[in-house]
Amino acid sequence: MKPTFGRREDDDMADLKPIMGCDNPNRMADVIFVHGLDGDGTTTWHPKKQPGKFWPKWIGEDLPDVGVWSLDYDAPSLNWKGHAMPIVDRATHCLAVLDSHKIGERPVVFIAHSLGGLLVKQMLRHACDFGDPKWSAVLEQTKGIVFLSTPHSGSDIASWVSYVGGLLPTSVAVRELQAHEPHLRELNVWYRNNVERLGLRTQVYYETLKTGPVLVVDATTADPGIPHVVPIPMDKNHATICKPESKGELPHTRVGAFIRECVQGPAVQRLPPPGPEEMPAPAPEEEADLSKPEAPEAGGPLIHRMLPPSIGSFFKGREGALEGLERRLSSGEAAVVTQRRAIHGLGGVGKTRLAVEYAWRALDKGTYNAVFLVRGDSAGNLDNYLASLAEPDLLNLSERGVQDQRVVVEAVLRALERRSDFLLIADNVDDEDAARGLCRDVLPRLRAGRVLITSRLSNWPDEVP
Repeated sequence: MKPTFGRREDDDMADLKPIMGCDNPNRMADVIFVHGLDGDGTTTWHPKKQPGKFWPKWIGEDLPDVGVWSLDYDAPSLNWKGHAMPIVDRATHCLAVLDSHKIGERPVVFIAHSLGGLLVKQMLRHACDFGDPKWSAVLEQTKGIVFLSTPHSGSDIASWVSYVGGLLPTSVAVRELQAHEPHLRELNVWYRNNVERLGLRTQVYYETLKTGPVLVVDATTADPGIPHVVPIPMDKNHATICKPESKGELPHTRVGAFIRECVQGPAVQRLPPPGPEEMPAPAPEEEADLSKPEAPEAGGPLIHRMLPPSIGSFFKGREGALEGLERRLSSGEAAVVTQRRAIHGLGGVGKTRLAVEYAWRALDKGTYNAVFLVRGDSAGNLDNYLASLAEPDLLNLSERGVQDQRVVVEAVLRALERRSDFLLIADNVDDEDAARGLCRDVLPRLRAGRVLITSRLSNWPDEVP
């Protein structure tokens, strides 16, 4: 993409530019850089005339298992530079761009500069309010946001624009960034009130050097007011705070660790390994009582780190589907004798969200001691996720360090087949090889537990093996 300071008026469509790893179907997450006022998807993120120091590329080099993208959209400060949409319209447009690139199928972390942070918050607000299943997926998969000099309650931006633009007319983007602008205050109240419920991690940085005569975003307006989130002051101005000079300096080092934490963060609790009394497997002639899961342990249930948070009262209109899942997974009816149910349908119709909301409601009722989530968009990815259950914060199996992944997966299946107190969500089992492997190698081993499958494939049998 050709770097620009402001694009032509007929070139104001947003675009999501792939930087690194975006064509990897097995990537663990998507990281999206979102520029701010007078920025673009390229020059915002590297020092002037030093394109080799391109921050998004550095993130991709350090985290090869994620896809790195840069959202490019028109955000001029002055009308002569191009066309600026109101933020509520731009957020709607950008959500459509994200879902067109299948953002929301895996965890997402946003890195946003200035106006870009407000745009991200507005996108999440729209995703919460509008009810579009694909946009809801973006909301539920968003795990963290890095705010770089974002004016959460507005800023002295008008003074800065006057400094650089003289008496030329300002754009709607600048007018919406005025200090104490009511919509920005309301948007930040929404984010502050929902950040914990949505499971969003937050990191904040702010400038301490002036741009010309103006400190564009000061410490007060850069602080979104999230408990336990400490804004970090930087020896940078508004333009340079998003342009690290090396991989060894802030914010690059800390942001890289933040992304790993968002994507691979610890589970809520560790599930202890099976005790000696749990070791013997049921005799072949005996049928486990699948309708009565074990009572939750005193320490509380294990909730897998990959399980998205519940959206609570925002999940509407699917009560009948939830009740149907509960009946099928808790009863012994012949069609689901192994207590498994496949939810199939076109992408974006809310299969994952339905499974997630069922899991959280079942946890609230004490139905399960543990909930795990694995992905089956390819056979290799299914094995990767199964093997990850051996980690110390999950099943804590001694085989976790073995190089042969088949040995690790076998150990996981042995541990799970001795339990009847878990729900395993096999999400996005859209690959036929993965589906065959799941039915042949995994499901027969987990008859004592519950397995819930989401899939676009329509040829699942009434009785899943």
